[in-house]
Amino acid sequence: MKELNSAFMVAIEGILPYPIKYEGKLFKPPPDAPWIEIKHIPTTTEPLQTVEKLGGILQIDINHPLDTGAPKLLEDADQVKAKLGPHARFAYQNQSFTVRRVEYSQILQKENYNLIHLSIYYKATINF
Repeated sequence: MKELNSAFMVAIEGILPYPIKYEGKLFKPPPDAPWIEIKHIPTTTEPLQTVEKLGGILQIDINHPLDTGAPKLLEDADQVKAKLGPHARFAYQNQSFTVRRVEYSQILQKENYNLIHLSIYYKATINF
């Protein structure tokens, strides 16, 4: 699973020029700047002799300071969706993942930020 997380990081880094909070890592959000939070939610595992097939959701939360407006937040969400849209495929070492679908949330407020959740549904293959 660690390698699959690395594949996600490679796919995500560079889409938006914001600091990224990964699960299990210390992170202090910038007070007046956008940032991203990434959560990996595995949903299925199908182990076979030479390969493991996985499914899950990669949740990407894009956070913008309050009062910056919705247009830039929605533009960022569209940029992520363009890169990680349905049928996008990424490979890293001995594994690959393919995006099945992408869903947006409405714009929400949390603490001092507006945020939008993107749920990236994927299927993955890990070769042994």
